[in-house]
Amino acid sequence: MVTEKTSSDTGSGVEAVLARGLFAREGYGHGLRLDGIDDYIDCGSNVVLNSNVKTLEVVFEPDTVPSDGSTSLIAGKNRFYLVGGYCLYMVYNRLVARVWDGGGTARVAGQTTGKTPVSAGNLYYGVLVHDYDNDELLIYLNGTHRETKPIVGFTSVATSFKIGRRGDTSGYWFDGKIYQIRFSDSVRTLEEIAANWNGGAVRPFELDEHTVALWHLNEGSGATAYDETDNDNDGTIYGASWVEGVIPRRSGLDALVSRLLAAVETGAGVDAAELIAALTMAETGAGVDASTLLAILSGADAGSGIEALIARLLAASELGTGSDQFRVKLETALKGGGMKLSTPKGEVSIPSKEESI
Repeated sequence: MVTEKTSSDTGSGVEAVLARGLFAREGYGHGLRLDGIDDYIDCGSNVVLNSNVKTLEVVFEPDTVPSDGSTSLIAGKNRFYLVGGYCLYMVYNRLVARVWDGGGTARVAGQTTGKTPVSAGNLYYGVLVHDYDNDELLIYLNGTHRETKPIVGFTSVATSFKIGRRGDTSGYWFDGKIYQIRFSDSVRTLEEIAANWNGGAVRPFELDEHTVALWHLNEGSGATAYDETDNDNDGTIYGASWVEGVIPRRSGLDALVSRLLAAVETGAGVDAAELIAALTMAETGAGVDASTLLAILSGADAGSGIEALIARLLAASELGTGSDQFRVKLETALKGGGMKLSTPKGEVSIPSKEESI
């Protein structure tokens, strides 16, 4: 149990712990540098990467950009000139989104001159959105919508999802740095995309209920790029080297709370092994450290996730005097109203049950 409260804590002790954990940052993460010759990452051919993906997001920094018809493939699950799949790539100094429709025809967005210009040495946030409901393929660049093209249906492909080259064979190498990639089974909105770009101060992608695969690429060493979802889309790194990143790290508690929020009402919660792994990955000394969290969250592997977490926080009476007020807020949230926490950087919303599922 925690008996220490720092001078930076404000408001009730429980709110302070969450605020410190949610907003603590310590430097930047990492990324992978691909040489444009033979470096790539193979993330396997999991079915969730084949049929559920509606949004593909990549933060990248090219060291070279093709000015002609040669292709530099950033990420995708495709055979490119053969039928099937999807990808984001560069050609003619442009970023292009390509998806094969239900009839096996490649549909592209971003090929129109001036819509999605890219150049070497700059940071970009590219987004491919396949909106099945409205039969549209959209491309976003650096937080703004650039082009929409019609598309009906989707043709899948059995190749692996690869970062830095085409999916079925070698070639179309990417020369530059990749900082994070996320797949979603929902259509990410302009508001979400603009918020992630954040005026160029790119935010780390959130792990939420619509995330099918997420690589923050913050390992910094080793030959594996770990998928942060439960879908096991871990990538095997071939040749690419680790570099310092440009995106702030998320604190361990930030990621943990996101996972627990997504577990509301499931009954499964978060098991002990997962909890300890999340705490071990905590990348902050400014917020709540791993030993403190372990003391507070012991037993959080039982129950329905966030309820177990908050129960343990409320039981930590040494943290401050605001527990009664916080309990009222929590009960309102769990009944469907949601809640907001006052933090040193403004308010943060915790969704209601309906919003969290």
